[in-house]
Amino acid sequence: MIATPSRIARRAFVLALTALALAACSPATTLVSQWGNPEFVGKPFKRVLVIAVTPDPIGQRIFEDQMVAQLGARGVNAVQGYMFLPTNQTGPVPEPQMREAVKKAGADAILLTRATRTTQQTTVTPPVIAGPVVGVGWGGFYGMYSGWWPSAGPFVVDPGQVITTTYVIAETRLFEANNGALAWAATTSTEQQASGGSNAMIQQFVQTLVDAMARDRVI
Repeated sequence: MIATPSRIARRAFVLALTALALAACSPATTLVSQWGNPEFVGKPFKRVLVIAVTPDPIGQRIFEDQMVAQLGARGVNAVQGYMFLPTNQTGPVPEPQMREAVKKAGADAILLTRATRTTQQTTVTPPVIAGPVVGVGWGGFYGMYSGWWPSAGPFVVDPGQVITTTYVIAETRLFEANNGALAWAATTSTEQQASGGSNAMIQQFVQTLVDAMARDRVI
């Protein structure tokens, strides 16, 4: 059976919907690398101080609130860093002030997260093309039909497109507060969401980190 433009258009539409569905189901955050210190496996901390290292106070609060909430859902006692550290930071607080904040928080562990850089990936989707429609029957149409062929061009149903996706690379470290030993580390890649989707992006980012720490049994 010869495909008509309408059939190919429907096929392109179905393929586009399938691609969107797969994109919606795929995780926004992926683990690039992770490591758990065997000395801390199966020895959960009593209270974790969560600190987002960023000059963005809104992003800091969203991340720390999400992390504290999701850790709490797993039975882990955690507290936000912005409750004990200065707001609107443009640089690191002095070490004595940081140690005092850890002491006031009553934390025996510190979770640090920072975004380090962004990367971009470009995807080109090829056009979907329908060939000329071939009719059946007899009559004068055949002369026109055969005469049209030398100058006939394709029907472009879907012209294709170029999609550029931005990914945020972040590092997360979990430290024992007393002597500063590294208990867990991970590097992640998170797909940058469209405007208005930052809350959902951070929520999914945090969920990936919490799930990974739980699998490694450091929380």
